[in-house]
Amino acid sequence: MGRSKIKMANEIYTAIPKIMSELKAVGMTRYNQKQDFYFRGVYDIANALHPVFYKNGVFVVPEVLEEKRGEKPSKNGAVMTFAVLRVKYTFYASDGSSVSAVVIGEGADALDKASNKAMSAAFKYACSQVFCVPTIDIVDSDEDNDDDGRLPPYTGSRKDGSHSDKNNFTDNVAAKSKSDHRESTISEKQINRIFAITKKNEAIRIGVLKKFGYDDPAKVTVSSYQAVCSAMGKAIAELNAELIEHEVNCVIDCETENSDDVISREKREKLLEIAGGDVVFCQKCIKECGYEKSSNIKNKDYIAVCDFIAATKSQLQD
Repeated sequence: MGRSKIKMANEIYTAIPKIMSELKAVGMTRYNQKQDFYFRGVYDIANALHPVFYKNGVFVVPEVLEEKRGEKPSKNGAVMTFAVLRVKYTFYASDGSSVSAVVIGEGADALDKASNKAMSAAFKYACSQVFCVPTIDIVDSDEDNDDDGRLPPYTGSRKDGSHSDKNNFTDNVAAKSKSDHRESTISEKQINRIFAITKKNEAIRIGVLKKFGYDDPAKVTVSSYQAVCSAMGKAIAELNAELIEHEVNCVIDCETENSDDVISREKREKLLEIAGGDVVFCQKCIKECGYEKSSNIKNKDYIAVCDFIAATKSQLQD
């Protein structure tokens, strides 16, 4: 009797390289204004991975192995809850085979999102490292080459015995090098990303492109795409911060109420605007500042409440 072959469950080991080959770049286009750095969010990673996970029959299961929690005061006096999680992520293929990665995730929040943030951080870095998620699209250097890549040989002498023109050879090398490094322009998806970052702010889009020497997003090269997106994100963040500060200052300058009086309706609306229109989030922040509702806030505490909402919102976005 012949021996029957036992099929080993190892599909995950071929699925992961396939996912890596099909995965599009996820640029660091988000900007943390408070700490002045660019990053890519967990949803950027998840959105990029979802279609290729589905296509290759891969899914991931998290398991929290260890949790540490504590509290610490923030600069504005609020109590911040922090969480440090050790999380195991197991990536499964359709045949039951799997690989696991154990990572650390940290998160801090003034409300109840510390563990959520820690899980998000752990997931982002587990996926980024397991699948080596690139920040720029990988372009084949030979993609646009028309020749066979060879240079005319340098013989060192001419047929008549006279000395050859080495400068001419050097020029050929330089020209060839320049040809080999012709840069590809960005894809339509990347162009759309540029418009999404600047949204309706055409002035910032035009200004940043001009700074990099472009008059059209379609002319942006792959190598400069990341820097262009980062510059646009930073410009938008700075503009939004200036607008909020200007509007708050305008309200303060126009203030005629006594400092012990409660804030006006306009100021209550401004608090909600700073909170991004999220009524529940705004109310939680107001309670953290010692008030049951916005109509009870006194003018003397208005700026402190504004700062607290803005700072908490920034931490949530991180």
